[in-house]
Amino acid sequence: MAGNTLTDVQIFNRALLRLGETKPVTAVDGSDTTKYGTIAGSEYYPTRDEEFRAHMWKFAIKRMALSQAYATGIASWSGSALSMTVLGVTIITFTANTASAAQITAGLDLPCRTLSSVSIPPNPAWLGQNISGTGIPADTIVRNIDYLHNTIQLSRPVTVTGTAINCFLVPMRVGWMVTSSLVPGNVLPSYPTGIAQGTVITAITAAGSTVTLSLSMTTTGAGSSQSIAFQAQNQVGYWYMYNEPADSVRDLDVYVILPTFVYLWPWKVVHQNSFPSRHEGQYIYTDLDPNNGNPYAAYIAEITDYSLYDQLFVDMFTMRLASKICFYVNGGDKLKAQFEQEYMNLATRAQIYNLEEMDMQETGNTWWTDRELP
Repeated sequence: MAGNTLTDVQIFNRALLRLGETKPVTAVDGSDTTKYGTIAGSEYYPTRDEEFRAHMWKFAIKRMALSQAYATGIASWSGSALSMTVLGVTIITFTANTASAAQITAGLDLPCRTLSSVSIPPNPAWLGQNISGTGIPADTIVRNIDYLHNTIQLSRPVTVTGTAINCFLVPMRVGWMVTSSLVPGNVLPSYPTGIAQGTVITAITAAGSTVTLSLSMTTTGAGSSQSIAFQAQNQVGYWYMYNEPADSVRDLDVYVILPTFVYLWPWKVVHQNSFPSRHEGQYIYTDLDPNNGNPYAAYIAEITDYSLYDQLFVDMFTMRLASKICFYVNGGDKLKAQFEQEYMNLATRAQIYNLEEMDMQETGNTWWTDRELP
């Protein structure tokens, strides 16, 4: 169960204590420039995400309705151009503050990718959407949302500082094709007259009700108010393509929630049904038709709110950190094997507790087996 009260800084200092070091750090994002602060900036967050991915942590499991990897709009462009304007695309506009000048100059990872004081409440649908604004690099998406502190984390660091910066969210991504209509897998896309075959989006900016797209290839003729389908290229073979949840560190399952209970003999109630899928890059490929179901994904998420950490996770995370940094702190790896053994012992306990708490339901007929979602 969640209930840990240790902050990220306290967790790292706990690992230092296990190594016999009593000089604590004041930050784990690299802003502490002491010896151990620098080590924390290099090791803390990567190690944390490794631990999320390595095990089936109950507190880190999330579920999200999947969205298809495409968008439509009405586009116009001139001849011999490397851009087009698009209307009819949903644009979310808000203001936010970026990191301080000191944080950007120091190249701190997490602060440089965090927007604070968001002017409207963030929505889960923002995850994975393209974000543009002053100082936000091209091909940046919303990576994570901290609803408690009203901040959002980006996939790339910002390059300027400021307050109340205008930000724009658009449900499309760099690299998507500029085509005439939505096509399923294994079907060659068609391109509108004036758009060279193979043209993809290289940058996305928005203002007001208009989205401006930079293109990878020069237009071959002018176009006005053309219906366009912007979509990721599907070369995997499955029929449909969905955006992978942006905060996923490990995908688990693709499924549909059944509109009514389905009863199977002997007395088993099926609430949802899993489907085969393939997960590559930022996308999920499956034959699950969005028009005949409600596709969801279950996955292990990158959890940034330390108050949600399970205490066993904190213990295991501490052991992993101590194992990783023992050479830097003690000048050798004499304690490494001891920490790794303690880590494995804790992992066994965590797996047992997780399995006991995951499914709380009657066993039913003992010979009946079925794959259950985590």
